[in-house]
Order: sequence, then structure tokens, then C-alpha cells
Amino acid sequence: MGGPDGTAGPPFTDGAARIRIDERSAAGLVPAAVPVPPEEVIREATAAAQRLRHYDLSGEPSFDPLRNKRFGWQLVRRAALFGLVGLVVDLVIFLFLLLVAAVTRSLAVLGLDSIVGFLVLIGVVVAYLFMPVPALLSQWSRLLGHRAGIADTAFQYIGQALERHATPYDSFRPKTFLLPGDGTRQYLELRRGVFACYISCFRHGRDLYIGWSLWIYMSPFRLVMMRIGRQIQNWSGRGNDIHQTLRYESTRATVGAVHACMLEGVDVAIRMSDPEAELVGGETSFSIS
Repeated sequence: MGGPDGTAGPPFTDGAARIRIDERSAAGLVPAAVPVPPEEVIREATAAAQRLRHYDLSGEPSFDPLRNKRFGWQLVRRAALFGLVGLVVDLVIFLFLLLVAAVTRSLAVLGLDSIVGFLVLIGVVVAYLFMPVPALLSQWSRLLGHRAGIADTAFQYIGQALERHATPYDSFRPKTFLLPGDGTRQYLELRRGVFACYISCFRHGRDLYIGWSLWIYMSPFRLVMMRIGRQIQNWSGRGNDIHQTLRYESTRATVGAVHACMLEGVDVAIRMSDPEAELVGGETSFSIS
């Protein structure tokens, strides 16, 4: 099942996911698909996931990249980092040219420093403009005691739940990250517009950790284009606070769907392993702050 834009969907076919986060995947082995849950199990898990005691998507930080303070500071941080890298590269090149000038006993070679420095500046500016900058909007997590055994199946059932609900996305796929001090770990990555959502589901000792995090993920160049477009909208009367607030309601809905589907997937995995177990859906707070 693909996304609404016609792109190919993730490897969740025939009711069984084909991605895993265990050692078999790390070893390059083909994992066995998890069993297809009965319809009554899916219905019960869906109902439980929808009974949320608290559901709040209000307050800062703003979903609007032009108004989000965290994203603004990340842009400043990236600019400072790239500026420092440019200075270091320029200094290394100057020292190299100085060494060459000392060896050849000719100062003419130092004239190349200004040309090389200009090229380095252009390279740094281009890289800064077009490399996406991530900024955390919100995150939610929970640790389920003594549920490590369902980590692999829960991860796959979460993907199945998102497919069953036809949650809109531009791309949806498993993605592996190399985490400093923690090795490699696989996440579900859902992209829509300038937002990225990462779903976590892994063993933590004997417990099961589940969670998601929502990010603004866009380049400074795209931000500039957004600013220009926003100005045009202001001139046409479509740039007031009503328009700018309502335009991100679909993103809020996507986050809510990710949250509900994640609980549903975990609940299905729990019921498949222990039908009498208490489900996690309906006992979870959900807030963006």
C-alpha cells in the first residue's frame, strides 16, 4: 500500500510486516513474518488505543517553522558550526600554502589563498542552504515492564496499524540509526511535508520501550522560499493567524494517528502473546509541549 502521492509504501504486505529490529536483521538474515492477528484482536486493540484519557496538542512550540523558536536556534547553531568549519578549512589551506611557499622560496603561491578561500566560502554557504536542519517539536515515551519478548512483533504490528488506517504520508519506511554509545537501532520513519516522525519500539533489559518523536526537518533554502510564499499569501489575504493555524491541523492529525496506531500495534502484540493481559491503550496521556 503506497502513500497518497503514489509513492511506494513500506514493506507491510499481505497483512504481515517484513521488517524486524532483532539480531537476524543485523546479520542480514531474512526474518519470518509475524502471524496475522485475528479481526477481533485488531478491533479490541483499536478500541483500547482510542480510549485516551488525555489528548492535548496545544501550546508551544509552534508547528510553523517560521515561528518555531527551537528551529530558529538550530539554524543559528548550524550556521555557527559551518562557519567554524569554513574557518578551519581556510586556515589549513593557508598553512599548507605557507609551507609550499617556504619550500619553493616564492611568495607568489600565497596569492592562491584568496581564491581557495572564496571557493571554500561558496561551498560552505551552499551546503548550509541545502542541508536539512532537524528541530525537535515533541516526544512521547513509555516503558512497559517485563514486555521485552514482544518487541519485534510489536514493531511490525505498529507498521501494519498505520497501513490499515491509511495514515497520509509522503514516505514511510524503516530506518536504521547508528547511535553513539548505543549501537544501531531501527525506527519507523514517517515523513509528511517538512515534518518527520520517528517511532521507537525496542527491548530495554526485560522491559519494552515504546515512543515517538516529532521533528521539523527542512533546509534553510526551503525556509526562505516559505517566507517568500508566506509574504505573497499575506498580500492576497490568506496569511493571517487563522490560515497559519489551521494549515497545520493535518500535521496534528498525523501525530495523533501515529500515537493511536503505535498503541494499537503494541496492544495487538500483547493480545497475541497473552490474551488475558491488560492493554496499554486508554491509559496513556498524550501531549505536545
